[in-house]
Amino acid sequence: MNELLDTLDRRLERSRDALANLSHSLKTPIAAVKQALEDESRALDPELRRTMARRLANLDQQLEAEMRRSRFAGPQAGKGAQPVKQARDLLWMLGRLYRDKQFELNTQLDDAARWPIEEQDLNEVLGNLLDNAGKWATQLVDVTLSEYDDCLHLCVRDDGAGVDATTLPQLGTRGLRLDEQTPGHGLGLAIVSEIVACYRGRIRFSASEQGGLTVEISLPDRNGSRAS
Repeated sequence: MNELLDTLDRRLERSRDALANLSHSLKTPIAAVKQALEDESRALDPELRRTMARRLANLDQQLEAEMRRSRFAGPQAGKGAQPVKQARDLLWMLGRLYRDKQFELNTQLDDAARWPIEEQDLNEVLGNLLDNAGKWATQLVDVTLSEYDDCLHLCVRDDGAGVDATTLPQLGTRGLRLDEQTPGHGLGLAIVSEIVACYRGRIRFSASEQGGLTVEISLPDRNGSRAS
């Protein structure tokens, strides 16, 4: 009961943070579009129309990201995700999206293994990490699922150009604007960090052996992993 109450408190706090972040991030582009529309001294030439369209598209992306962030389920009793099945489904989908990249799954978990995580939350984490890795990998994306030391472990590596060492600590920082992060490692990682924090887990960003980005996530195994 205490854990569920804590979850509700964290969800309320995230909602408040999301509204504050959204208000701050939308204020400047809305003002710019409004100014362009109210300026009767010049016509809307094609280039200005394209600029406005880009700004409105950015607004739409930010709105969608904050809406997704507010829907994090968090720990709930009696429910669980299927990490192997969900990982395979997402790898198949991302493999079709990034046909020139190779996606590999490494795990000794049983296909029927379940983790005490909401299915939609695990999909959000895996989906963001795999999409990010697939976008910036040179050729290979590697996913590892494991259980040890009373924790659930998820690791995603790519062989892309990676992230500068001075930027690594900033990745996944809550409230960090997308355009303030290294291109390609943006708001999706902040969303992942939010979900991991909701489960009182840990996330670590580092350089992979292939030179790309490695994202390691550890979550406490609250109930002990189980097979259905």
